[in-house]
Order: sequence, then C-alpha cells, then structure tokens
Amino acid sequence: MLISRLKNAISFEPIRAIMRPSKCAVFSVKILCVSDLASSQLENAAHLRRRYYDIDLVVSCGDLPSAYLDFITSVLSVPLFYVRGNHDTMYDERPPGGDDLHQRILTYKGITFVGLEGSMRYNEAPIQYTEGEMSWKVTRLFVPLKISASQHRKVDIFVTHSPPRGIHDLSDKPHTGFKSFLRFMDWYQPRYLLHGHVHNYDNRAETKTLYKQTQVINVYPFKALEIEPRVSYET
Repeated sequence: MLISRLKNAISFEPIRAIMRPSKCAVFSVKILCVSDLASSQLENAAHLRRRYYDIDLVVSCGDLPSAYLDFITSVLSVPLFYVRGNHDTMYDERPPGGDDLHQRILTYKGITFVGLEGSMRYNEAPIQYTEGEMSWKVTRLFVPLKISASQHRKVDIFVTHSPPRGIHDLSDKPHTGFKSFLRFMDWYQPRYLLHGHVHNYDNRAETKTLYKQTQVINVYPFKALEIEPRVSYET
C-alpha cells in the first residue's frame, strides 16, 4: 500500500546517465562545490582557469546569484547541478543555466546525485519547509532511489542547502538542521552530503563530519571535491 501511494505521489522522470558502465576506464571526477557567498576568488577568470582547470562539474548548495554560477561554469566550460537556498526566490524568473537537483536523481560521469532544497521554516517566505514536509520529501525518494540502486546507481552525493540536525547546524530556528537528513543517510548511505546555509567565519569551526558511512561537508563558500565512481565508465 505504501509503495503504491509513493508511486502515485512521485512524478517519475528517466534517471539521466551521461556515461555507460565499463570494466576498463577508471578515473576520478573533480567537483567545485559552492554556496552562500560570491567569492572574489571565483569571480576572477584567470584564477579560475589556473586553479580549477581540471574541474568536471560545479555543484551549488544554494543562496548564490544566477550570474555568479553562470560565470563560473562558462569560464570552466562545465555543467552545473544545484539546489535552491532559502534566499533563491529570484530563480523563479532567472534560474542559473544548469540542472535543478531538487527531488531529482541525476548521474554524471558515473557519480549519482540527489538533492533537496531550502531551509527550516522560520517565516512565511518560500523555499522553507517544516520538519514534517521535509520528512515527506525524503520518504517520496524511496521508490526512485530503489530503482536507481537496482540499476547499479546508488546515490553517491546528497546535495542540500541546510545541514542535518546536530551536524554543523546552529541553535537559531533559521539554521536548525533537518532530522530527516539523518534518516536519508541511514536509509540510502550516500558517500557525501554537501550543504551550505551555515556561514563559518572561524577557521576552527568544524566543516567535515563523518556520520556513519557519509562524509558531511559544509562547502561554504567553496570547496573542491574529488570522487571516483563506484564502477568504471567509458567516455
């Protein structure tokens, strides 16, 4: 009964894979992760080309101007995956030139991504969710993620704007993490959870935490990540 309800509740779309499985080619995928602050370092085209010439993909965890994201991806000539932050209401009129990961499963170069946007609800603005609403979004992903896993595409990277409850979050309501993200990691065991939302101005602040089998990383304002596919892929 639950599976039937979930199937009816989810708008299915084909799981996009850019590459085909193979037993020969093994390589790593390099990802530039950004969130919350338009960094002057990444607004310098010469610096971008020199420092991040080998990046394969840009991932945004939200609260960034579309123009900033488009500049980075155009200079590096790479695709963009993103989720909206609670301040990204302007995306309704002018979204960045990339793929919105919210409630979607996308595979790029053998790495499978899923995303959930927004923050804990603290006022009546959009792109905010109660714990119950976010819990339902996590539950709705059960069927498509099981299908993805059956196709040898287990989720590698869970992209969110907010952190999980008790990991990198803060005590105030807007920056409280979601308990349902802990359940997501328990159920689906992604290798990484990438989030933003919490601005760290102290270099001593913890930004990487291992939760069971998942490395949780606050990418604010930007971090580079290198990851190998679970299986080999042909180019």
